[in-house]
Amino acid sequence: ILLGELHQRNERLTNHGVEDDDDREGNQRPQAAGHRVDLGFLIELGDLFLILLLVGGVTLLQLALGGLAFCASCLCSQTRTAVGLSAAVSIGFYLLHMLANVGGGLEGLRYLTLFSLFDATGLVNAESGACLLLLPLAVLAVLFYALGIAIFRRRDLSI
Repeated sequence: ILLGELHQRNERLTNHGVEDDDDREGNQRPQAAGHRVDLGFLIELGDLFLILLLVGGVTLLQLALGGLAFCASCLCSQTRTAVGLSAAVSIGFYLLHMLANVGGGLEGLRYLTLFSLFDATGLVNAESGACLLLLPLAVLAVLFYALGIAIFRRRDLSI
């Protein structure tokens, strides 16, 4: 949705530049000196903040899932067990999130996943609750990594 709006804004700016063209170049994009050249990065400050908020939210979600996988791998002694457990937890969270979004009696499952803490629609609509949900993601990411480090330090590694 966001990329579509940016594309439409670029097209409007380009079409406006072509309409003001005095040397009758038609539908060609203006490129010569003295013409308005669309550089493709004309983003308003609000749009830039929104993009940064969405990217930051996705990054926090990835860090939380990565921290959980790191913590799970620190608990396991074998690589295949750690990979299997990490994949199972991540895929399980995603499946629970999908089932909760279907509706019906499964809507309560959304509180069991990390994916419910990232509300992209709420962030795009500038809802304050969606911004506040990013804070628990950051806290969980730090806690998972700290717990994983603590578990790993206590392991007896026979090298």
